[in-house]
Amino acid sequence: MMHRILCSGIIVLTLMTYNILNVKPINSKNLNENQLESNKVYELKTFSGPMGMGLAKSFKMNKEKICVYNTIHGQKKVVLADENIDCPKNWEK
Repeated sequence: MMHRILCSGIIVLTLMTYNILNVKPINSKNLNENQLESNKVYELKTFSGPMGMGLAKSFKMNKEKICVYNTIHGQKKVVLADENIDCPKNWEK
């Protein structure tokens, strides 16, 4: 009986130590409400073009408009300074 209690205690102590050592500290700047507000994505829109090419999605973040395009060379992201501008349907180099 005493052996079983000792083994259970060792297992519990080992698990507690493992959990304590694996805790990652929270970065205080991640908790800043203003920063969290400014990084929110809003007005997310998705599009589908011929063969999946062209404008794939657009969204607004940090008062900028982000346009994501599918090209034959992979995805390209274009950042527009004015969030009120519509993304062009096709991406030009």
